[in-house]
Amino acid sequence: MMTRSSFSMLLVLFLVFSASGQVTENINFNHGGCSFGATLNKPAGAGPYKTIVLVPGSGQNDRHGTLQMSGDNINCLYPGLMGQTLKIYKDLAENLSDSGYAVLRYDELTISCPNFSGAFNYENVFLPAMSALDYLKSRSDIDTNNLILMGHSEGAQLISYMASIRDDIKATISLAGARTPFDSILAYQTVYIAKTCGKDTSQAKNQAQQILNYFDIVRKGNYTSSTPSFGGVAPAVWHKYITVADSVAILYQQNSLPSLFVGFGSDINVPLSELDRFEQSLSGDFTFNRIAGLNHYMTTAMHPKVSRIVADTIVYWLRNRTIGQLEPLSTQAQIFCYPNPFKDKLYLELPVAQGQALKVKIYKLTGELLWVDDREIQEPGSSVCLDLPELAPGVYIVSCMYDGLPAYFRITKH
Repeated sequence: MMTRSSFSMLLVLFLVFSASGQVTENINFNHGGCSFGATLNKPAGAGPYKTIVLVPGSGQNDRHGTLQMSGDNINCLYPGLMGQTLKIYKDLAENLSDSGYAVLRYDELTISCPNFSGAFNYENVFLPAMSALDYLKSRSDIDTNNLILMGHSEGAQLISYMASIRDDIKATISLAGARTPFDSILAYQTVYIAKTCGKDTSQAKNQAQQILNYFDIVRKGNYTSSTPSFGGVAPAVWHKYITVADSVAILYQQNSLPSLFVGFGSDINVPLSELDRFEQSLSGDFTFNRIAGLNHYMTTAMHPKVSRIVADTIVYWLRNRTIGQLEPLSTQAQIFCYPNPFKDKLYLELPVAQGQALKVKIYKLTGELLWVDDREIQEPGSSVCLDLPELAPGVYIVSCMYDGLPAYFRITKH
């Protein structure tokens, strides 16, 4: 059923600590001759836990998904995040672990093994998650019948391939994944940044064409020993990569696994049109979800933390196969209200502001006022939890006034 919503292994344990009801273990697993550094976030307790392996996006990312927001392009594209340090995979893993799931995230090859002397082939560079999965299956606190692959950006196409060559994956989750071939997306990004940031578009178009020409040679297998590497990766490795990436939709379809695809409304790296392409080409147990107001890094324009909406979308899908962000009836304040439907707790995610008054009112559809809350928000980019166990099941209107700006939402309580 396809649904749509609006918007081997050697463990070396270095450190175990508990915070906010979860345990974090820094571990190592072996893959291709490298000891990969990784972190396993899990709820406190014996388990076993349903477990998600987080496959990162392009580039050599550390386990936290650390991004230093600096430079001219960042200042142009993400001015509200300039000077901030993002740790997108750490944020996401902690949010998911708070909801009862274990999450494994890892440092990529050149970070785990900066002096790596082995082969820089497709399997070693792009598929360490294969060995991460094998490692997890050796642990008693992991529910090996519920292993989930989650990929962000480039990782979203890699998980479709890994799931196709394994028989132990329960579900797959694509975050900001592209349906368009890798080289076309890269060429698009090159020109888009130049146009948006007032740079030399002619030079950008030439660079984009060079990218397309290079990968046309690679795709056709016409490269030779004299063909240069691209991004430090040899053409033969790119050939395998492109073969897999070009088949991403086919692989998802053939895998026939429950799959969640999430796109972000303010994503300029992988625009929402990519989610549309997946939705048009896939049929089966696929869910497509669009979250407004978040960029490629799953944050808002002004707040460096990954929005909790992302984890809540994933958790509700995993538990119920349905999730929705509450669509605003009208809004001037940049407030997110979720989840929908909800049971007892409703969350408001606020834009960056400090010392601002928040007033929340909940009405029946008849206009009868049922609930009022006034508070002063002290922390920038706060997420506010409204505990509403006494509210009867039904449909209501939430009225918010924050920093002098209104927002209204229609909510459903189950």
